[in-house]
Amino acid sequence: MGIIEGEKKAFMTGNEAVAWAALAAGAEIMYGYPITPQNEIMQYWTRLAPKHGRKFLQTEDELSAGFTTIGGVLTGKRAFTATAGPGNVLMQEPMSMAEAMRIPTVVVVQQRGGPSTATVIYSQQEVTLTCFGGNGEGLRVVYSTSSHQELYDYTIKAFNTAWKYRFPTFVLADGYQAKMRESLVLYDPEERGIEMVPTEAFVGKPGMPGEDRPPAHLRNTYNIEEELEEVLKKDIQEYEQMAPEI
Repeated sequence: MGIIEGEKKAFMTGNEAVAWAALAAGAEIMYGYPITPQNEIMQYWTRLAPKHGRKFLQTEDELSAGFTTIGGVLTGKRAFTATAGPGNVLMQEPMSMAEAMRIPTVVVVQQRGGPSTATVIYSQQEVTLTCFGGNGEGLRVVYSTSSHQELYDYTIKAFNTAWKYRFPTFVLADGYQAKMRESLVLYDPEERGIEMVPTEAFVGKPGMPGEDRPPAHLRNTYNIEEELEEVLKKDIQEYEQMAPEI
């Protein structure tokens, strides 16, 4: 039985909608560090998650939140994180690694204007950063939402997209959506015929690598330029094939 039975009309903030969507999508753990205006995602998650056997870990900063999310995913957990503004900048390093190693990650970004000393609410200024940040080729999926319903829908979809195609997947909103209340419909994705893509462990599998099972190749460093070129060509080809489907 899912977290949500039937369809339920609700009146809530965007941050609360994200927490419910992550639960409905089967997220098992959230890693995060407080930053306005996404703080209530962590707050609502920590209220809801223990009731359903889910977990939360507050990290020491956004870099750590990104890397621990990757670590959770590598062990087979449906993990996610959320951030905003300056935290999004800091998370470009771990997300560049996720992009290079084709690790499925989900990040919700509640956009805010300017640096850490700037406005904390109204902004849609992180679209370019999220799409092309870091030092990769921009092989990411970015959903930019305009309502609480879209925020709920695309947060659920982000988990499927990330695990099906193994590209970092982001959901964008902003401080208005994060803080303001709006009507939306909560639902269990499976009751709507949405089959959730299962997770799998990338490390720590039983058996001896190379003998009982194929070894896990999760590289992000290449000594020969031509070798990296071939990897990028393959990733770009798969990204372009995926684009019409998402």
